[in-house]
Amino acid sequence: MKKDLDLNKVKRFAKSLRIVMNVFYWSSVIAIIIAAVLLTLIGFLPKEYLTAKHFLNGNGSFNFTFNGLQFSPGTSISENADFAPVIMSILGFVIIYGFALAVIFKQIRNILKTVEAGTPFEKDNTKRLTIIGTVLIIGSFVFNAMNGLVTINIIKLFEWNKYSFAYSPDLFILFTGLLILILAGIFNYGAYLQNEYDTTL
Repeated sequence: MKKDLDLNKVKRFAKSLRIVMNVFYWSSVIAIIIAAVLLTLIGFLPKEYLTAKHFLNGNGSFNFTFNGLQFSPGTSISENADFAPVIMSILGFVIIYGFALAVIFKQIRNILKTVEAGTPFEKDNTKRLTIIGTVLIIGSFVFNAMNGLVTINIIKLFEWNKYSFAYSPDLFILFTGLLILILAGIFNYGAYLQNEYDTTL
């Protein structure tokens, strides 16, 4: 009896998480669509619409924050400096990052569905975990590359010749992806044992 109650709690918790993952999934999709539309619109805007004079503060200074870095070049930036490469690289980052998150959230949502159904070791969950792990491993290289592209464009915009960008993959995301691939292997073995058990019944 207690075992049934605990199982029902797990299923209810899985259902709640699945709803949350669904919200995150659609939020990522919407972010991708908005970023893609803005990226397309930028291509049709006159060049002068994206010059620095439209982004300067009332005192002629300019502040910009990206990925935790605060850029405050003050009045050293030219009014005719072109912001298009910076904005386009940021929107590109949003599209790529949003796509990765959408794929991950969708796979987690589908895994939680199987938990609700009481079949967490079904074969498809191995594929879903493998997809998540693969996306994270690829993302560990791509995300930092996109960060670097934005940073390089900012450096060029403000003509900060003494600054440079050193690329390296995100080791935390990389190792997380590898661990999830290992977990996928464990799930694959669990699916095999479940299939063997079902066959003998």
